[in-house]
Amino acid sequence: MNLHALRIFKVVAEFESVTKAANYLCLSQPAVTIQIRHLEKELDVALLQTRGRGIQLTEIGKVLAKEADKLFSLEASIEEKIKDAKKQLTEKIVIASTYLPSSFLLPTYIAKFKAENSNTQIILQTGNSTDTIYKLLNYKADVGIIVSENINEPQLSIQHWKDIEFYFVTHPEHALADQLVSIKDVVTYPFVLREKGSSTRELLEAICLTQGVPAPEEGLVFDGLMESVQAILSGYGIMLAPSIAVEQYLVSNQLRRIYINELQIMRPVYICTRQNNSPNANTETFINTLLM
Repeated sequence: MNLHALRIFKVVAEFESVTKAANYLCLSQPAVTIQIRHLEKELDVALLQTRGRGIQLTEIGKVLAKEADKLFSLEASIEEKIKDAKKQLTEKIVIASTYLPSSFLLPTYIAKFKAENSNTQIILQTGNSTDTIYKLLNYKADVGIIVSENINEPQLSIQHWKDIEFYFVTHPEHALADQLVSIKDVVTYPFVLREKGSSTRELLEAICLTQGVPAPEEGLVFDGLMESVQAILSGYGIMLAPSIAVEQYLVSNQLRRIYINELQIMRPVYICTRQNNSPNANTETFINTLLM
């Protein structure tokens, strides 16, 4: 495959415009068009189709654009590691993690690892489970730490690390504070929910589905865990929260639990790596630190 043409196609796909891609690449529009046509001929597929006065990707074009992004991310990763090796720079481990491990689990382990491996640079990137999986699959992270009941991604190797209990919590003045109730009672009140793509939100929706009750009202939505906790501390709504994130507030009586009949929620935390790409020695050492 002509990688030069593929690189040009990737830029066209990002802009969804031959003209904008040509300007970005400092090429003429005909030159870009010729490269795309050569690539289509080589692959024997149509990659672009007209849409009004512009263009859009065909379904095959979308697939190729996604794979091209992975390829060139890997290329950039290889180039960076070779550059670092030549300059004898510090080894680097990029960790992609969901919010809970990033805030409450990983800092202690990272500090321990760093104390024993002072020449290794650690970069911790935080996002939801969708973000974390994307970074792993696209070679933007070396290891992922994900809280999720079901990781449906065959390209990842997953290893169980820990289990964390989750509570329904609310402000002490809420009508359900310290009460033993049914899930049906709880979902009638407004909730502080995490963003779409969050595994905690997906879990709550799955609990409601299995219990035969509607999902709770979307009172507030936050991208971060601690932002959600702060909303509850301020007196608004109910949230499903990890015990380790709210324990201090429960002990100080700033929050109260809501107890659900015959429902205990334990969530697994997984260590994830790419299926067909063995972690380097430093990443392997870090994973072993987590498992000790």
